[in-house]
Amino acid sequence: MQYTPLISGGLALSVIPSDDANIPYPNKFAEGISLNSSSDQIIDAGQTFKSTVNVGDIVYNTTTLDAATVINVVSDTELTLNAGVMTTGDSYIVYCGSGICEDARGGCVIRVNATGNVTVTTMSGEIVLFTVQAGEYLPVRVTKVAAGATATGIVAIW
Repeated sequence: MQYTPLISGGLALSVIPSDDANIPYPNKFAEGISLNSSSDQIIDAGQTFKSTVNVGDIVYNTTTLDAATVINVVSDTELTLNAGVMTTGDSYIVYCGSGICEDARGGCVIRVNATGNVTVTTMSGEIVLFTVQAGEYLPVRVTKVAAGATATGIVAIW
């Protein structure tokens, strides 16, 4: 029998599987197009990163569907990331890091839209491989989905 959790709150976010970033909470802190010169940074003259972004927030590269974690807010216009996921002209969104946003500290429920494998990190820090069917919810609270998932259409729900 498939487990279908009772969900309240009504927030959801498409997950980019990554070994370099947790699942972000869906609060957008910044978005734009990077003019970086190094793949582990974002440079955007139109931002005010010092007042909107924190170390630990999560960057989704919406052009290449990669994710990374902010490790330094260098200035209002520059961020340093823990992984080389950006190239000049890539679009990005900076979301609240799950360890920072109080509402995200309990992890999230994952729903998978297409059959395959998915490796997750649970709230307790355990790394677990699931083989899932389309439409299945994982019966654990999750903080990270590892790169290499063969299941697609992964959605985080709070």
